[in-house]
Amino acid sequence: MPTEADAIAQLSAVLYRLKDLGWRERMYAPKDGTMIEVIEPCSVGTFDANYWDGVGWFSHDAEDSYPSDFIMWRPKKNPKV
Repeated sequence: MPTEADAIAQLSAVLYRLKDLGWRERMYAPKDGTMIEVIEPCSVGTFDANYWDGVGWFSHDAEDSYPSDFIMWRPKKNPKV
């Protein structure tokens, strides 16, 4: 991507493709505590996350929870009960 315009065009293409694959913008994520799957900036994987009422969004891995600033989300494919 030799120019800023090329980088912006690529970013738009990526976002549209992720939407085609079922990902949604952050503003549409449920704030009822439902566990969702998220994409964090500068990460190559996905994480589980949910909204803690009055506190904010938190992502979770096998050992910890931490504040989340995810950019896209989707419902979990196999939510744990």
